[in-house]
Amino acid sequence: MTLPKNTARWLGSYAVGLLADQAYYLSLSWYAAALTPDPMVVGTVMGIGSLPRALLLLPGGMLADRFGTKRVATISSALKAAVIFIACLSAARSGAETVTGLAMTAVLVGAFDAIFLPAIQSMPWAVAEPSRVPMVQKQFSVVQRCGVVLGPALAGLMLAQWPVALVYGAIGACFALSAVALNSVTTRTGPDDIDAHPQKGTLRTLVELMQKRPCRAMLALVAVSELVCSGAFSTGITLLVDYRGWGAATMGLLVTAYGAGSVAGAAASLTSRGRHPLGLVVAASMTVMGIALCLVAASPSAELAAAGVALSGAAAGEASAFLTASYLGSVESGEGGRSMAVLSLASFGTASLSSFLCGAIAQAWGAAAVFTVFGFALVAIAVWAARCAALRIPV
Repeated sequence: MTLPKNTARWLGSYAVGLLADQAYYLSLSWYAAALTPDPMVVGTVMGIGSLPRALLLLPGGMLADRFGTKRVATISSALKAAVIFIACLSAARSGAETVTGLAMTAVLVGAFDAIFLPAIQSMPWAVAEPSRVPMVQKQFSVVQRCGVVLGPALAGLMLAQWPVALVYGAIGACFALSAVALNSVTTRTGPDDIDAHPQKGTLRTLVELMQKRPCRAMLALVAVSELVCSGAFSTGITLLVDYRGWGAATMGLLVTAYGAGSVAGAAASLTSRGRHPLGLVVAASMTVMGIALCLVAASPSAELAAAGVALSGAAAGEASAFLTASYLGSVESGEGGRSMAVLSLASFGTASLSSFLCGAIAQAWGAAAVFTVFGFALVAIAVWAARCAALRIPV
């Protein structure tokens, strides 16, 4: 499969920015934990960064639709670079970070991230012909999942070897390189594709989006997937490893296994030829994922648990790639920013609830019950997806 140079340039620019994003958020939690022994303070610093991202996603989508996805993505990436470079200079002068400095940087990066995400996620409409948008979105999903796996690993190496200023300098340079690369991307978006008054049409766009049965169904499935994945493979794995005494190294192995599986699953979606309905494909993936989660819950050894986690990641990666690509293919190009902002809100909204749900299940029935409950829930949702008439879109 030949990848057009322009699409490759866009995906490359996103990959560099994603590595910087992953490295920044890992360094944020690391430096916060090093500055204070109070987990509440660490959680507050991380929460402060995620709050503006959640609040400004929809306005970010409006900006992308009003001024164009390329322009908004480029400027917001450059602004993130500027914020990180300022933090780098501050750390170089003082020789260390402060909790206040971390919080201020987190707020600004979170705000610019909220503007960046809807713009970059809706750029397939700008870099590809309409008929190729779903395929380009699948390629985007593969790059996204590769970045989520590689980013923390590279960040861990930097944090172990480099001082604060050098870490921030590298992250800022990646954001700046991403902005430069984005600016070199050629877009096919014309004046007719840009909404001159997005704030007036936002409510209408959202209403029309919710009136489309396929979009409603896909948003619901994305929300459920995020609810399971975000909780089970962060809080859930931590609780399970701690309960069984497998150690931190095993936790790292399980997280890596999930990430590698999700990359393989997203890559597998690229081979699709549009012969099967979306509902059936997603139902099969969710069934496999549900069974794999139950396998993790029942695993007597870390090796068997890693196999279950990898299988679950592969199913999740494939389902997510198909859902996101089909969703983007169901919306109008001039409304891509706002539509992708709604998709991101569905993801972030359920992900924020997932950790609390995992904790409640583990407290009531034990750590393994988190995977059992989520596994059975996924199988039940899979039955609904297979029977849903709105999901008979060929993929």
